[in-house]
Amino acid sequence: FTVAFAWPLLGEHPGPLLLLGMALLLGGLSWVLLERVHETHEEARGKAAIGIFAGVMGAIGQAGGYVLSKIALKTGIDPLSATLIRVTAATIALWGWALVRGQAVPTLAAARGDRVGAAFAAGGAFLGPFLGVTLSLFALTKIEAGTASAITAFFPIVAILIAMRFHQEKVTPRLILGAMVAIAGVIVLFLH
Repeated sequence: FTVAFAWPLLGEHPGPLLLLGMALLLGGLSWVLLERVHETHEEARGKAAIGIFAGVMGAIGQAGGYVLSKIALKTGIDPLSATLIRVTAATIALWGWALVRGQAVPTLAAARGDRVGAAFAAGGAFLGPFLGVTLSLFALTKIEAGTASAITAFFPIVAILIAMRFHQEKVTPRLILGAMVAIAGVIVLFLH
């Protein structure tokens, strides 16, 4: 989606190496994630179609955010300031929504009641929405939006590797091969 939006809006034309790198990365990533489908999971509630729709809309929103951020970064704003603007807007929107739904007070009470959980949530917020977004915006100042977006799609591989270390998840040949294909895709994107 990012490449599709960046082409007309930013004039970033995808070349063959970009498309090859994206295909390898997304193919390897898909292969790794499909390995996880066979594991037992808690039964999902609701309709799969709604979940798929929400996932696609989230991907479109992420792509739109990348392209709009690249446009903003071209004005001279630095990645850290851009992140602070995004985080502030998201904080206001989410707490506003929580207030409207009557969930703000219970959320704060839950955070006070579980300090360890709140600390992990704060750490995750720092590493993901703050540090991760700042670095992805810095990447946008150096490379094309489609390339940056594809490389940041690599995070599930890293998350699986961390989960294997800390949660003793098993390593399968399919997982290793999929990760190697995804890494090859990242290498091709760097060569692009």
